[in-house]
Amino acid sequence: IAMTGTFAQKPVKINAVIDAQNVLALSGNLLGGPMAGTFALRGTKLDAVIRPNYGAAKLTVALKGTPTDLRGVISKGEVGPFPLRGVAYWKDGELAADVSGLRVNLNKQFKGTWKADQFAGAGISLTGAGGLDLTGGDVTGVLTATVPGLSKPVSGALDLNYLQQKG
Repeated sequence: IAMTGTFAQKPVKINAVIDAQNVLALSGNLLGGPMAGTFALRGTKLDAVIRPNYGAAKLTVALKGTPTDLRGVISKGEVGPFPLRGVAYWKDGELAADVSGLRVNLNKQFKGTWKADQFAGAGISLTGAGGLDLTGGDVTGVLTATVPGLSKPVSGALDLNYLQQKG
């Protein structure tokens, strides 16, 4: 079985081979990186590892659960100078993640909120909160950055679009 398409504006290509126990062995590409795992048709249980490469974000995610109740353990991740480690939950089409001091909550349309609490990397520490639209690329809110070499934190409004590379 071969599945192709797009997800989160990235191509999807997944190959599946079914065995006598009705378990699919999965391999392919998802979110810009390789993926592999199994999906048991009885109980709809997924056990997979994906390695998304989405813009500046690269990480490894170990997924376990069902399509409506999924847990992801995030490791070996980075976005720019910031390391990414943590846990994400997909429950009934909504996503909640707590990764290295950055919390994200998204609805079924991949829109929601973000909050940074000492999200740190390369000596820079970010604190703030705002809105997020993964499909439209919008990140808004207020952000405070503590930067090495500056005597006081820098703070201000955040309004950018990573898809259009503006803001």
